[in-house]
Amino acid sequence: MVLAAAEERSGFPKRVHEEVRRYIACGDVRRGFTLVKCTDCAESAVIAFSCKSRAWCPSCAARRAHEAALHLLQVLPHVRYRQWTLSLPFALRFAVVKEPKLLRVLERCVTLAIFRWQRARAKQLGHGGRLLCGSVCFIHYAAHMIMRSWRRAGRR
Repeated sequence: MVLAAAEERSGFPKRVHEEVRRYIACGDVRRGFTLVKCTDCAESAVIAFSCKSRAWCPSCAARRAHEAALHLLQVLPHVRYRQWTLSLPFALRFAVVKEPKLLRVLERCVTLAIFRWQRARAKQLGHGGRLLCGSVCFIHYAAHMIMRSWRRAGRR
């Protein structure tokens, strides 16, 4: 079904083909490597270069996700968060792949809608004043958003 839809639109985008080629070459020492040596025991090892792909390569994607999580732990305040996931209907996915700006517009609309909901819910619970919201968004096959729970302005 995906291949048929791609052929109707004259094939996959060039970046998809490049990602697949990089994934196939990932970890192949014939494509480049580095030699590391332990200073204590003098044992050495060959480490093949990785593709650093975000989409196709499971090991590179997992490493990037781990690095991003560690970074967020360092820079975000230690408060409660909720994860929201935007999954598009299949018919819209190709439009978003062809027009990345469209995904940004959708992301912005969903984020603002969630912020409105958070503020309304906070007011229902009796919290007044200026309420601040924040989010971090990761775009993959779906948009994964980590939204900070609302808070009153001036408080951490």
